[in-house]
Amino acid sequence: MKKNDINNTLIAAGILFLIVAGYFFYDSFEYMLQKENSFIYDEKFGGMNKKYVGGDAYNFIIAGTYSTTIMLRSVVFTILGCVCLLLGKMK
Repeated sequence: MKKNDINNTLIAAGILFLIVAGYFFYDSFEYMLQKENSFIYDEKFGGMNKKYVGGDAYNFIIAGTYSTTIMLRSVVFTILGCVCLLLGKMK
């Protein structure tokens, strides 16, 4: 492969990583900003049913931990995307 092809591939991968990071960022805020506890019965968050307990403080801890892990995924994909874009711009 030519150097130009490798640079274009890295730029495309960087853009893809940034799109995935944006999805995880949006998903984290969608989870945090739920107004009701109706998401417990939602199919998207079906895996969280057994982890919720009766106390409100425990629910906040569990929800905060879950959204923090999604945010960390977003940060990792953002870093990967930026590194790929920087490597793709090198001459």
